[in-house]
Amino acid sequence: VMRVAGSIRTLRSTYLKGSLEKHAPVVYVLCRSPAVAAILSSQKDTVCALARSSKAPPPAALHLVAEGCMPPKGCAAEVLDGSLEVHVLLKGVVDFSKEVARLQKEATQITGRLEKLKAKMSKPDYAARCPQATQDEEQGKVVAMEAELAALEGAMLQFKDA
Repeated sequence: VMRVAGSIRTLRSTYLKGSLEKHAPVVYVLCRSPAVAAILSSQKDTVCALARSSKAPPPAALHLVAEGCMPPKGCAAEVLDGSLEVHVLLKGVVDFSKEVARLQKEATQITGRLEKLKAKMSKPDYAARCPQATQDEEQGKVVAMEAELAALEGAMLQFKDA
């Protein structure tokens, strides 16, 4: 329940800025686990109350999407784990062409940092000069940046199809 509410707040803060903060979006939760779906179904009001902030009203509606069904096009999505996704409907609220441009710019920046880090790690004397802890930390950064790029690609596809 807390993770879903937190995800809704994160998506709202990412996409609904400025004059759009007061917009009460429709939220879809794709749940692949019947046990989690039952909990969320019984706690819809709690999730809505936790998803509001001091500036933003609670979501207009919270819909659970059954396994095998998809939320409507034009949603921003966040994958919480393999069985749970949160989608906030932004169609008609956010200009998708501007959002795709923003996401592409962000992806370009991450790609640049990733290439620079990989180049550093591929130097012949890297393993000899860097402590193992630093090597592990930088490998973790590579994995995180690759995951972030994959998430950005998914978001861009979602907006391009809407």
